[in-house]
Amino acid sequence: MGELIAKLYRVRLTEPGVGKYLKRWGLSFQRPDKRAVERNSEAVRR
Repeated sequence: MGELIAKLYRVRLTEPGVGKYLKRWGLSFQRPDKRAVERNSEAVRR
């Protein structure tokens, strides 16, 4: 999000700063999980 804001508006925000703005707007700062929730563990093991 920070990179997108910088590209569009030429304003650099810190990661906590981006999080604060998202929270004010009712959004949350989320990172992807390390692995897919839908993955089939048995198929991965094989």
